Amino acid sequence: MSLYEAAKDAVKIAQKADNIELVQKVLDVQKGALDMQEKMHEKNEEIEKLKSKIKSLKETLEHKEDYYLDKSVYWKSDDKEQLQPYCPSCFAKEIVIPMQKAWPRSSAKNSIWVCADKQCNTHSNPWDATLN
Repeated sequence: MSLYEAAKDAVKIAQKADNIELVQKVLDVQKGALDMQEKMHEKNEEIEKLKSKIKSLKETLEHKEDYYLDKSVYWKSDDKEQLQPYCPSCFAKEIVIPMQKAWPRSSAKNSIWVCADKQCNTHSNPWDATLN
């Protein structure tokens, strides 16, 4: 039996006893119990959101081991030819976002690369140290 249910029963008994002061006090307890239940529900929702965020960050950290920093950008460990750079700024924020050629030239090594996240604005040419 919950506190709310017990308070309801107490209100009925107090009403039968015709004690208005007792009824008021029990109603106050009942309201307090409802407020606590609502706060607990909100806290449980917050806890679930935080657990989800922690899980997401753990997954990101697990995948971060698959990347290494070289020439001011990140590369996947299995990308031996270094064809696809990943944004160093986003990587620092626990997000792995590929970079895209913005100004393609004759080869990837002559191109300017920008982060695929439009809000990031990171750009680089990993092969040209003057742009990094």
